[in-house]
Amino acid sequence: MSNEENDYLDGMSAHRNGNVDGDGDGDGNGGDGKGGSGGGDDDDGGVAAANDESAVHHGGKTMPQISSNSQLEGNVSPTFTQTTGQFDDNDNQLNHHNASQLGHNNHHPTNDSNRNSPTKSPTARGNSSFQIQPQSAHYDDDDDDLAAGDLHSTTTPGGGGGAGAAAGRAGAGGGSSQLPDYWQQRNGGTAGHSATAAGGGGIQSGHQSRAISPSYLDNMSETSEQPPVVPLVRSKSRPEISSAAASRYSNLSYWKARRVVFYRNGDPFFPGVELRYRPGRDVTSLDNLLDKISPKMDLPRGARYVFSMDGDRKYHLEELEDGAFYVVSSFKAFKCRVLLNLRTSQPFEEVLEDLGQVLKINGAKKMYTGTGQEVRSFSQLRNEFADVDTFYLATGTALIAGSPIRRSRSRPSVVAAAPILPTEELPKVPLRGTRPRSKSRPRILYAPESEILRPNGEYTMLDIMKEEPTKVTIRGLRRTFYPPVHHAPADNSPPDKKLQLQWVHGYRGIDARRNLWVLPTGELLYYVAAVAVLFDRDEDAQRHYIGHTEDIMCMDVHPSRELVASGQKAGRDRKSQAHVRIWSTESLQTLYVFGMGELDTGVTAVAFSQLNGGSYILAVDSGRESILSVWQWQWGHLLGKVATLQEGLSGAAFHPLDDNLIITHGRGHLAFWHRRKDGFFERTDIVKQPSRSHITSVQFEPDGDVITADSDGFITIYSVDSDGAYFVRTEFEAHNKGIGCLIMLGEGTLLSGGEKDRKIAAWDSLQNYKKIADTKLPEAAGGVRTIYPQRPGRNDGNIYVGTTRNNILEGSLQRRFTQVVFGHGRQLWGLAAHPEDELYATAGHDKHVALWRKNKLIWTIQTGYECVALAFHPFGTALAAGSTEGHLLVINCDNGSVMLTLRVCGSPLNCVSYNQVGDMIAMGSQNGSIYLFRVSRDGFSYKKVNKIRGSQPLTHLDWSMDGNFVQTVTIDFDLLFWDAKSLSPERSPIAMKDVKWLTSNCTVGFLVAGQWSNRYYSSANTIIATCSRSAAHDMLASGDAEGYLRLYRYPCISPRAEFHESKVYSGMLACARFLCGDHTLITVGGTDASLMVWDIVEE
Repeated sequence: MSNEENDYLDGMSAHRNGNVDGDGDGDGNGGDGKGGSGGGDDDDGGVAAANDESAVHHGGKTMPQISSNSQLEGNVSPTFTQTTGQFDDNDNQLNHHNASQLGHNNHHPTNDSNRNSPTKSPTARGNSSFQIQPQSAHYDDDDDDLAAGDLHSTTTPGGGGGAGAAAGRAGAGGGSSQLPDYWQQRNGGTAGHSATAAGGGGIQSGHQSRAISPSYLDNMSETSEQPPVVPLVRSKSRPEISSAAASRYSNLSYWKARRVVFYRNGDPFFPGVELRYRPGRDVTSLDNLLDKISPKMDLPRGARYVFSMDGDRKYHLEELEDGAFYVVSSFKAFKCRVLLNLRTSQPFEEVLEDLGQVLKINGAKKMYTGTGQEVRSFSQLRNEFADVDTFYLATGTALIAGSPIRRSRSRPSVVAAAPILPTEELPKVPLRGTRPRSKSRPRILYAPESEILRPNGEYTMLDIMKEEPTKVTIRGLRRTFYPPVHHAPADNSPPDKKLQLQWVHGYRGIDARRNLWVLPTGELLYYVAAVAVLFDRDEDAQRHYIGHTEDIMCMDVHPSRELVASGQKAGRDRKSQAHVRIWSTESLQTLYVFGMGELDTGVTAVAFSQLNGGSYILAVDSGRESILSVWQWQWGHLLGKVATLQEGLSGAAFHPLDDNLIITHGRGHLAFWHRRKDGFFERTDIVKQPSRSHITSVQFEPDGDVITADSDGFITIYSVDSDGAYFVRTEFEAHNKGIGCLIMLGEGTLLSGGEKDRKIAAWDSLQNYKKIADTKLPEAAGGVRTIYPQRPGRNDGNIYVGTTRNNILEGSLQRRFTQVVFGHGRQLWGLAAHPEDELYATAGHDKHVALWRKNKLIWTIQTGYECVALAFHPFGTALAAGSTEGHLLVINCDNGSVMLTLRVCGSPLNCVSYNQVGDMIAMGSQNGSIYLFRVSRDGFSYKKVNKIRGSQPLTHLDWSMDGNFVQTVTIDFDLLFWDAKSLSPERSPIAMKDVKWLTSNCTVGFLVAGQWSNRYYSSANTIIATCSRSAAHDMLASGDAEGYLRLYRYPCISPRAEFHESKVYSGMLACARFLCGDHTLITVGGTDASLMVWDIVEE
């Protein structure tokens, strides 16, 4: 063996862990003509936290590689040249920074006396020379990656060299056709392990399946006995190939299947993918194995690299052991993450030792700050050093002075950590030295996102605990949100405070009838959304029954007036099936529940019987067949049911003189049902199709005659003859068009209310329904939906009136009606909280804008536009409203006068917000653009600055603290950023991750990601419609499209975050906002126009 070869082998003994593939394919070496040498540098060792999609890298000295498949003869003279590595943007990998180039003359294999030596190659005709070209890697600021060189093959003009080089580069696909199968099988597969020239002029530079140990190379000599190596000689006859290839079948391990379990890098909850295969038969190479498991791993670039559980990368299929567990990644880094729990009961010294073990530092006993102050306890970390990001672990007793970035060649007693620097401030430190890495020095794992090169292997605790980007799947699309460097620690426990319903504004009169009563206590009883409201006007207080999980559709009061039956619509899950609840008005406790599984889509009508103490109750299903069922509710027994097969059925009632007689009415329908003792019903139709009249209300005279009102404005009285047949006794026109309700008072007075003409009329039933008096409601109040006497049993003429615009009035026919309850008459979307007081404003499609103080209405105005977005000026003097027609209205908060109306665009302004100082307002439009206006100091003068054009409709908007940026959420839940200074969209979410935001109204983002796909949700496809952060940055209120209101701790990062939950809406919860002081939360219900006030109380 020549001196040069001995020198080479000495270098190989120092160059342990030697095979790192330079082409990034995980196939060994030389697959595409590129290669690299592994190992580590003594100065480049270390451990760091890495991203789940990064790669394990080894730095070290580049060594010439002599193929064990060819023998060299003659002198070998190494020459060194310097080249610069390049970074491949398409690969986006960290390739090895030290690669070598091997150049050879054309070789012709011949027999040689040294053929059996594993370090010899076939004799080459002509002189051979190696060119060892170390390449200097450089740091790329744009791509945050290390450059890598290529492994090239060069030849002298002896002939065939060009063909050899070309074949060497073309070998990535699966080995050269010049190599026998048995040769490729011996070298660990076919994928890029060898390449040779067509004319014999190229050099084959493959790797064995396992690296030769340094001790083995050191002990080798030319005279030592080594196992024979099959030469790289093309077989001259087919039988020779067959016999050589057949030798592998004599190995029993060829027939034995292996069981291997693979886990996804960086995912602690991944269940693992088990694969059973027979090497060489089912799976022929590691690349082939990765192709099989890639569809099951859901990795961004597929399965490309395999690591053992301790982070060692596997290059060949033969390295995978039966029954072992491995980690699969798309990039070349094995994730290592440490979470430090400051509330642990473990002693601080033991935690330091555990951190040292993670960092591969034996005997870590001390922790220091960058200024040399020693950290002695967890309390110091929480309090005294809360703002410190860089800490150092020491194995000695004192901190060695000096820069943490620069380290001498002699090892100090401190294993320090380099501070985290912005990308533009990273020192571009050239790679030092080609010394072999010390066994005791830790290896480097490159940082997850920035992939910062640490030349001295030193890392901060922040590096170790650095968070990964959060990935959230919304409507089938996966979105990634990047964590800010500094934010409050996430706490997945539920907040210390909870929500308690304090007040409900409005009344459901827009689509419901017979929904207003007065209880013996004087309380008004009505329902809004899924809440039954008991309003005491004298005490100015409300009580609420919140036992329902979906919107209440109907209600009735027991004859004793102490019990209430209410029926709800069906929801999406099993917990929210359609059913009827009977509850106490005194204790608000649920007494009975029935109809679960029996009722289909909802309950159209519910009513108690009158004669037998109200022991019977009827319910009408809102399904296609409109099933009428009668129950003995104390025992939950179903007495009978019948399918009415009547579409548009809107009400039902027991006859007051016969509990077995039931009247149903609706669109073109009026029928009498007599229930027999066997449970069957006999039907008598009074009004039936094709009549177009809609029977809206039914009342009874004291003698049992039936009074009906219809949508044509007529009142009809039905009597029964001696044979039991019903006939029309009298009929007269009472109102212009539809009648909303009828109510029979004492002494035979009938009151009727018109939906269209807004009139209330009184009729004397004892004088053949002669009109006594009438009155008309104001236009702003709406039509009449329900009438109920203020003092039942007294004929004093004072009544409550529920209107079609969700208001409740009180008065009489002799005096004016005054408003008792105000509610928005149509959809309610706009909500804004005052910056300095417990005031809030609302706006809806009814063209009303209202200002409130908790349960008090301060003022309300009617504008000419449907407003859907509101924002208070930071000084609290002006209120900006965005309309569905693209107008901006500026309202004076003191008196409610409209100060300014601007036409901004032709699309709805879905979100409006002022910056922190109030000199700029941003409006997000349905057309996807952001409109910016300059604002005067008082908030009443506006001048257009410009607009930033976009494409997707915008729904939510937040300003940054400095007023330079705006973030918005699109209708598809994409998070977009806008530069308000340069008037351009900001394309890089990573560049915006550390921006501080004035509010947190955007429903997507890293700090609010835990409200999406939360593991505790009843539905996996929950869509978050609104969210709001408290002023103290400790709570997050969230509302979804199914009507759930939840309260989290802020920040809410993990899908394991727990919460307090309330369900009082059926549809989308349109908006939620904290009031000043964080003691109150306001929510609006969107389509049901409900407005609710929540107190935030200690749990």
